[in-house]
Amino acid sequence: MESTHNETPPSEASRIRLPPKLPVKLTGVKEGRGKPYGAAVWAKVRAEYEAGEIATEIAARYGMAPGTIYTRASKESWTRTKSPVTTEKLLDSMSAHAARDIIVELRDATFDICRAFSVVHDRIVAASDLKKRKKSWQVLKPEAEQQLIERWDKGATASSLAPEYGLTEAGVRGILRKHGRTRRGSPREPVELPPELPPPPPPPPWNEIAHAAQKAPAGAWRTWLFQGGRGAGKTRAGAEWFDAMARANDSGVFALVGATYHDVREVMIDGDSGIMNLGRGDPPYYEVARRRLRYSNGAVAFAFSAEESRRLRGPQFHGAWADEYCAWNKPSQTLAMLRLALRRGPDPRLVITTTPKAIPDLRKLHGETGCVITRAGSDANAHNLSPHFLEHLRDIYGDTDLARQELDGVMLEAAPGVMWSHKTLRDCRGATPESFERVIVAVDPPAGTGGSACGIVVAARRQGRGYVLADYSCRDLSPLGWARRVCEAARDWNADAIVAEANQGGDMVRATLAGAGPVCRIDLVRAFASKTHRAAPVSMLYERGRITHCGDFAELEEEMMAMSRDGVSINRAVGGDRADALVWALSHLLVDVMPEPLWRVRRL
Repeated sequence: MESTHNETPPSEASRIRLPPKLPVKLTGVKEGRGKPYGAAVWAKVRAEYEAGEIATEIAARYGMAPGTIYTRASKESWTRTKSPVTTEKLLDSMSAHAARDIIVELRDATFDICRAFSVVHDRIVAASDLKKRKKSWQVLKPEAEQQLIERWDKGATASSLAPEYGLTEAGVRGILRKHGRTRRGSPREPVELPPELPPPPPPPPWNEIAHAAQKAPAGAWRTWLFQGGRGAGKTRAGAEWFDAMARANDSGVFALVGATYHDVREVMIDGDSGIMNLGRGDPPYYEVARRRLRYSNGAVAFAFSAEESRRLRGPQFHGAWADEYCAWNKPSQTLAMLRLALRRGPDPRLVITTTPKAIPDLRKLHGETGCVITRAGSDANAHNLSPHFLEHLRDIYGDTDLARQELDGVMLEAAPGVMWSHKTLRDCRGATPESFERVIVAVDPPAGTGGSACGIVVAARRQGRGYVLADYSCRDLSPLGWARRVCEAARDWNADAIVAEANQGGDMVRATLAGAGPVCRIDLVRAFASKTHRAAPVSMLYERGRITHCGDFAELEEEMMAMSRDGVSINRAVGGDRADALVWALSHLLVDVMPEPLWRVRRL
C-alpha cells in the first residue's frame, strides 16, 4: 500500500549557498591545439569584429588572444563595414611625414585594417625617403648651391655647412659630388715645421769619463761594493755596469733590487742616471705588467723589492744590481736570498751601490773575503752636480758626522748619538779572571711566549771592575722554560744571586723562578726610570774602561750599538732585551754600590 508523504520545501536558511561560477579565461589556445572554440563562439566573434569592434576588446571578452582573431579573420577573409580608428586618431598616431590624402582615401572605404596599416606604412616610408632626398640637395636653389660650393672651397667643412642649409652631411657631400668637388676645400698653406734636430752624438766610452771609484774592479770578484756619498755617481756606475753585462749576454736573466718597486722604476731604470737614459745602443723596453726590463738581444732583468724578499725564492740569475743596500728593511736577509739566486752562467756577479750607514749588516759585508770595496765622496763627482750644492751643505754641516757619512761616504764607527760604539766594544774584550768577588745572573723576563726574547746575562765583579761572562738569552720558551734557563746559568757560574726585573709580572716572576729550582736567592728590581736613563751610567763605565767582555757576544753587542741616547733604536730590526739584562747586571754590581760623596749640599 502506497503511503504519501507531504514533502515541505527546505527553508532559505537551510540551503547551502555555493559561490557563483567564475568565467573561465582561455588564453593562448589556438585552433587545432587543445580544446577548440565552438562554432557559436566564432560566429559571435565574427559578427562583433565585422561590426567594427576592436579585436583586443573581443579577445578579452571571450578569453582568447587578439592574434587568434586576426589569424581567423585573415583565413576566412572577414570584412569590416566600419573603420574602428577615426581620422583624428590616425592623424595623432602618424608622424608628420604621413600623407593626408591617404586618410581621405581610407575614411569611407571598406578595408581590412591590417592591409590598411600596411599601405599607410609604405606610403609614409616613401614620403620620408622623398623628403630626405629633397633635403640632401634638390631642395636648394642654384644660388644656394653655388654659395655652398664657394664656402667649401674656402675651407668650410660639411659638418659646419649642413645645419646652416638644413641638410645632412651626406646631403652636402652629394651636392659637392654633383658639381665635381671631391677634395676637401682648397689646399691649405703648408705649415712650416721646425727642422729636425740632428741625433745626439753617442756618449763617450764609460771608462773615459768615469772616475776611479766608478770603474768595476779588475780581477775575479763576486761582489763589488761601491760605497759613496750623495751624488758620488753610484747609480750611474751601477747602471753602466749592468747595461754592459746585459748587452754582452744574449738571453741573460738578471735582477734589479731596490728598497721598493718605486725606487727600482724611478731611480734604477727611469732615473736621470738610470739604465734607460744611458744612450748606448737601442734602449731596453720596460714591461710594467711583468715588472721586467727587456733588451733587443733577448736579455731580461726583473725588478724586485727588498720589502718582499721571499719573491727571490725560485728564480735564478746571471747577475744582479742592488741599490741603496743600507736603506733596505732587512738587508742581510734579502741579500742572502739574492745570493742564493745567483746560480746561472759561469761567473754570476753582484754589484751593491749604497750610501754607508753604521749598521751591522754593512760591517758584516765589509768583512767578507770575496767583497771588493770602492769608496768615493760627493767631491769626486762635483762637476756633474749643481754648482752650489756642495758649498751650501758644507757651510751648514761642516765636519759633522752627518757630513762625513752623507757627503764623504765614510761609514762611521758609531752612529750619531749611540751609547756604545763599535770601537768601544772591540777594545773592551779580555780574558776571564780565575775568581770573582760576586757573580749574578740578570734576567729581563718576556711579556709572552711569542713576543720579545728573554734577556739572561751573567756578570761578575772583581776589584771594582765588571766582567760580562755569558749570554744565556733565549726566545719562544714558556715561563718555566726560560726560568730553567736562568737556573742553569746560575749553576754553571755558581752565582750568588738572580736579579730579575719585576715590572712585568711582579711576584709571579719570583714564583716562576722558584718553581725551576734555583741554587741562589732571587732579588727583584723595578724600573722607575726610562731605559736610556738606566743605561747612561753603565755606558760611562765602558767609556772609562771598567768593563771587560770575556767572549764574543755578537747579538748582545748589536743591541748595545743600536741603543741611542735619545731613546730611539738605530736599527728597528734589533731588539733590546739582552742589553736590558746587561744594564741590570752591571748596575747591580757597580752602579748601586758606588760610595756616596763625602760632602752634600743641604736644601734650604
